[in-house]
Amino acid sequence: MLNLKLSNKRMLPELKKLYQESFCASDSEVDFFFDNKYREENCVVCLLEGKVVSALHMLDTFILNSDREKTPAYYFYAAATFPQYRNKGFMRKTIDYANSVAVSKGQEFSFLMPANENLCKFYEKIGYKQFFKTFFVKLNCAELKKNVGECKGNFQAATAQLNLEKIRFSFYNQEGDVFWSEKDINFAFKQNEFYNGQNVFTDDGYAICARKDDGCVEILELAVLNVTEDVYKIKSLKESVFLLLSKVLQNVRAKEYVLRLPCSLSDLFYGHGNFKNFGMIKNLSGGKILVNATPYLGLTLD
Repeated sequence: MLNLKLSNKRMLPELKKLYQESFCASDSEVDFFFDNKYREENCVVCLLEGKVVSALHMLDTFILNSDREKTPAYYFYAAATFPQYRNKGFMRKTIDYANSVAVSKGQEFSFLMPANENLCKFYEKIGYKQFFKTFFVKLNCAELKKNVGECKGNFQAATAQLNLEKIRFSFYNQEGDVFWSEKDINFAFKQNEFYNGQNVFTDDGYAICARKDDGCVEILELAVLNVTEDVYKIKSLKESVFLLLSKVLQNVRAKEYVLRLPCSLSDLFYGHGNFKNFGMIKNLSGGKILVNATPYLGLTLD
């Protein structure tokens, strides 16, 4: 008998096993995720004869509309099915149920980040559309130094004086962008540190720098305070971004750097980089998604 429902703590051993097998996670990685991100009411499970076969986690957030207002949405994360039950329709049923839960809770959208092209095709079949875009720039150390140039400014070593939510919202506030809260940003910092990454801060910005197996550093997200309306603002947006990257170069050494940026910043690295699809979305009311921009997801927690 097939049963779809929200999880409970009795299912934790099976859910942890599913997470570990699906994402090749160590015991400490499994514990980190479930200690910090698991919520019974935000985890949907598919049960067959009482046993977990599929699950996904729904993270609360918002999509910005054309008036920069926040529209409630779920980010579907860590969707997985035990190997022996794959290709039998269980994940589709799990997602359908998760979307029905989302609607009942007042969420207007669900979105996700497929791990590969084949999964994109699967999600297209169940109503998801390519939506989010990211500008990827790969530069060696010398190239990044040349672009950034000589930057001087006020660096600080901690987040205590930073309003992270304000900084991020000032930087990512176009129609379709995902709004992440201060709590979400702090979790991204914590997760990055858990995986031996480094978080870099200036007096008005942050960069989440992850070390990859090939030795390069990938900046999973950066943001600086963007107050273009403020005539008293000392630094331009470009200066603030380059100051932040200058500190990355000083503190996070690598031969190559990969930057994930909003498409609006592509001019900062003219002649470098490319635009990529980076996330899919579904309007849970069945309506079309009309956005005249290149929405940014960010904090995909990979």
